[in-house]
Amino acid sequence: MQCIAAHSGKETVEMAKAKKKFREDVLSRLRRDDIGRSCVEDETLQMIGFKLYQRVKGRPNKSVLIRRNVLAQMRILARLYKHFQSLSTEQVRFQEMFTRAHYETLEDAIRKTTTSETKGLLSGSKLTFHGLIQNACRSVL
Repeated sequence: MQCIAAHSGKETVEMAKAKKKFREDVLSRLRRDDIGRSCVEDETLQMIGFKLYQRVKGRPNKSVLIRRNVLAQMRILARLYKHFQSLSTEQVRFQEMFTRAHYETLEDAIRKTTTSETKGLLSGSKLTFHGLIQNACRSVL
């Protein structure tokens, strides 16, 4: 029993160190605009970003690239959530955005996020959303 408690305590310390490093490497470097603030303030979005960061943390020689990638993915999800909120008739939390009840609104928000008034469909943006939303849903649900 003590062995299990000691082992789980060690994981907690390691997890705390990993979260601190995530805050220093990623959250502190977000722009201080509306999208960046929502990334810092929303706990679910932070959890998704942390899981994305944890997935690739074993590559120390690519830390700058990894940080930029996680920052970009968190900002994309935050932008999608902002569009979702503007289209939704009710106040919905970030994680509820991925439920079946809000599927049509999410689909409209993706369409709004991936199109430009001048250029039309932004190339590659729907493919980016596909993988990112899958990862986010795995993290949230």
